[in-house]
Amino acid sequence: MTELSYLDPTAISAQCTLMREKIARDQEALDVAYLAVSNFVSKDELKSETFSVLKSNMDQYLNFIGYLKAANQCDVRDLGILTTSVGNEVLDGKVILKNKKDAWDSKVKNEELAESYSEKAASSNAIEAIYYSAMATYHSMLANHDYSNYLYWKGKEERYDEIEDSTKGLFDEGFAIRSLCMVGGTYPGLGGKTFTKPGLDFNINNPNFSEDTYYRLTTLYRESGDAYFDALSARNDDPTQWSKAEKDFYIAEYEKRGQPLTGDVINSLRDAGYDEDVRNIKVLIYTTEEPYRSAFLENVMFTKLGDMHYKGTAYYSSSENAIYLNVDEFHFLGTRASNYRTFFHEMSHAADHNYSNSKNNSNVPISKSYVDKNGKTFGDYIKADVENTIRAEVDEYIEKKNINLTAEEKKKLEDDVTHLLMNTADYKNNPPKIDDALTKKCYKSVRLSIEMDLIVNGGIARDMYGGYTGNSFPLDSGHYVYYTEKDLDFGYYWVEQTTDSNGNKVPVYDENGNIVYSNQQPVECFAECMAGMITDDWEDVKGYNYYSEDVQNTFNDIASEMAGTN
Repeated sequence: MTELSYLDPTAISAQCTLMREKIARDQEALDVAYLAVSNFVSKDELKSETFSVLKSNMDQYLNFIGYLKAANQCDVRDLGILTTSVGNEVLDGKVILKNKKDAWDSKVKNEELAESYSEKAASSNAIEAIYYSAMATYHSMLANHDYSNYLYWKGKEERYDEIEDSTKGLFDEGFAIRSLCMVGGTYPGLGGKTFTKPGLDFNINNPNFSEDTYYRLTTLYRESGDAYFDALSARNDDPTQWSKAEKDFYIAEYEKRGQPLTGDVINSLRDAGYDEDVRNIKVLIYTTEEPYRSAFLENVMFTKLGDMHYKGTAYYSSSENAIYLNVDEFHFLGTRASNYRTFFHEMSHAADHNYSNSKNNSNVPISKSYVDKNGKTFGDYIKADVENTIRAEVDEYIEKKNINLTAEEKKKLEDDVTHLLMNTADYKNNPPKIDDALTKKCYKSVRLSIEMDLIVNGGIARDMYGGYTGNSFPLDSGHYVYYTEKDLDFGYYWVEQTTDSNGNKVPVYDENGNIVYSNQQPVECFAECMAGMITDDWEDVKGYNYYSEDVQNTFNDIASEMAGTN
């Protein structure tokens, strides 16, 4: 670093974005040129020795176009590396070196003062010695602070040097390839990276075009694309924020390698002119980790787009194998991955159902029917997660209140509070009635404690906790306990229902007085977790992380089976 050194990551990132867009346009122009030359060379309307020589020489244009495209690919890769290498803070050599020098000078001065006061303390009377010792300690502390300040600015200097050292070789590969297209020109040094207009030598005997060189360059062209694809894959940022050129490159390269997103849904969005949404949806699923990516892509190609401007609550219709949603909500928060959370949620329902239809010839989604080696279902583990949390909160209440209970009394209180919460169909309209004073106090404390924890830590897991308790934790839980829309009365969502003598829908209870769940909980939990894995939406990801390992592991096992990797 020198005083003239200056690094502004925001400016560099903006310049890199502009360069990538320019290169993308160059690549399109090169493709057009390649096609034109190729068509010209392939024509056989004119046949003569002169024309054959001309076509032979024109073949070299195709080689040069290949080299220039390879050089562009290398530059795009290096632009991506440069963007991720420069960090996120401005590093100004003039400021850093001055502050570093000032800190060191101040450290030296304070050390000298501390030493001077220490010497005076040693040769003074007792009263003066106290003063001089205090001053020596004070300046010693200042010296230590100065040294910490010095190290801070020295760290920034070293950070700049590290960035400069790690990026100094960037763009050399692209330059080297372009050099093969330059004849008689001066090749700028590493600091330049600017090019004169290349002079092209179409002599077929040019040694630059040996078979070995051609093989090396075509291999390099392929490998540079692989390297840039890998570099984009390794990025941890929101891919919907990538430039159009980055998205298009990644999508094109991915679709050469793996299962593309196809079918009526994506095609309908494309045909309706939602090109950027199609681009964002594709880059989100293509950058998703396995097994979630394949679990999705392998099972949604036959799903239909029922209505892309649906004004009600988005949903998946299993009878139609179609999703209904409002595409305009994709832009509610601007361009960001979370805007596609509902899309991937409903499409994950489709994947869930379609897998069972195709692999098991069943209309019951795999999230409901999956049974692990212990004979447990996904729903069993989610329900146990909720129940265990309630019981743990009851135990904590007893301990905090220092209530003296026998083991039998403690278990009864656990059972009673758990039963009250998990046998509620609609907390808002029909909360449980509790007569026993201790049970009532414990119930209120446990309900409030779980509600607060879900607000802070639970994310969308509150949906499942509401699903097994009639939304006893009155939050925006994602799903209502009871659905009506327009003139339709759908009734209870989380529990089975029947009709009473007055024609009203009422919950179903078994012979033991336990509410009968609809088993929609594992279906929704699966879709929420899948949407989180694809969009990295913080609500869905927090929900996934809130669940027990049993819930997480079973979800992953289901995804692996759907992907064909289990």
